[in-house]
Amino acid sequence: PIESCTKSITSLLIGLAMDQGMLKDLDEPLYTYFPDYPHLKTGRYRELNLRNILSMTSGFDPMNDALFASDDRVDFALRRPLLETPGEVFRYDGGNSEILGAVLQAATGEFADSYSRGTLFLPLSIEQYDWDRFRQKGFPSMAGALHLTPRGMLKIGVMVLQTGSYQGKQVVSEQWIRESTSPRTDTHTEERYAYHWWNLELGQHPQNYQAIWANGWGGQFIYIIPQLETVIVTTGHNYELDSWAITRGISKYIHGLDTGQKP
Repeated sequence: PIESCTKSITSLLIGLAMDQGMLKDLDEPLYTYFPDYPHLKTGRYRELNLRNILSMTSGFDPMNDALFASDDRVDFALRRPLLETPGEVFRYDGGNSEILGAVLQAATGEFADSYSRGTLFLPLSIEQYDWDRFRQKGFPSMAGALHLTPRGMLKIGVMVLQTGSYQGKQVVSEQWIRESTSPRTDTHTEERYAYHWWNLELGQHPQNYQAIWANGWGGQFIYIIPQLETVIVTTGHNYELDSWAITRGISKYIHGLDTGQKP
C-alpha cells in the first residue's frame, strides 16, 4: 500500500483528463459535476471548484474518521459542512481526494482504476498494482488505497521528473506536471502544497534542494529532486514512530549526489 501517495496519482489522473479535454477548467464550479446535490449551489458551497479541491483549500470539515467509516464516502464528503470560505485555508483532507474520484468518473465515464489502466499504468509499463481495497459502489478510494511496487512508484517519479515524459513518450502534458507540482499554498508544516503533491526542501545549508514529494503514511514516499535529476523511493511500515527520520536522513546525505556537473 502506498497510502497517501495515492493522492498524487489522483492529481496525475485529473491532469490526464484535462489533457484529453474531458475536464475543461479547474475554476469550474464543483456543482457542475454533481447535479444531485443542490446544496452545492447555495451559500459558500457555490464558490467550490476543482482548484480548491486539488490544493486542499476546499474549506470542508475533514471529519476523516467519520468519512472512512461511512457507507458512501463520496456522498459523505460532499455533504460535510464548510468551515471556511473555499480557497482561503489549507486543511489536509482525504475527502477532497474522494471527491476528485467522483469528478473523474463523471467526466470520463470510468472509475479511476479503469481510467488509470490505459492512460497512466500501461504507458509506464506498470503491470503490478491493486486498487480494490476500500472500494465502494465501484469507486476506489483516492485518498490512500492504491498498491504499487517500489519499481512502479519509481516509474511515476521518473515520469514527473521528466515533466510528463517516459521513454520518449509524453504521458502527461508538461504543462500539467509543472502546474500541478508547483507550490500553491502554505500548510501547517514547513512544507508547501501543490495539487495533491507536497513541496519540501532537502539538504543542509548552504546546499539545499527543492523537491516534489508524494507523502504516504508509514514511510511510503516518492522524492523527486529536479536539480539533481534524482528520484528516491522509500517504503516501510513505520506507522507508529517518526517517519520524518527518513526525510532527515536524506537531507543529511543528499549532498553526496551533487557532483556539480550535468550528466
